Amino acid sequence: MKRIFTAVLAGSEEVAGATSRANINLQTFKAEEDLILIGFKITSNLHGGTHIANDGVCYVHAWLTPNAVGGQAGEIASACSMVVWNTAPAAVDYDNQVVIGMFPEGLGISIREEGVINLLHSSYNYSAAAVRISVYAHLYYIKGRIA
Repeated sequence: MKRIFTAVLAGSEEVAGATSRANINLQTFKAEEDLILIGFKITSNLHGGTHIANDGVCYVHAWLTPNAVGGQAGEIASACSMVVWNTAPAAVDYDNQVVIGMFPEGLGISIREEGVINLLHSSYNYSAAAVRISVYAHLYYIKGRIA
């Protein structure tokens, strides 16, 4: 039996109204030795801003990836969230996402010593109101190499 280790990556920031931010690295996990990623969980959330007297939409896309740019080959997982609000009639709709993946026994993603896994996000806010985003990831791994 092998011991399973866990690493947690997290980040949060406020996205000002009428702005977009691309490929922001919230946190990086760096392997101190060879390991096998056997599972992951990535969560993207949008939290209520001040929904002022205008309609709005805010979108966040988060990536768990060894790359410096999201949406590229080699990506491990991604999650998307959106909040939409309307002033007349008054309504707010949140669509937050959690993505979980576990590999069957004997399989996984090999991460070499000094290899990295980045938690990235891109966000787009199409309103005058600021919205807080938060992104979390849990990595489940064992030490060693795939035989």
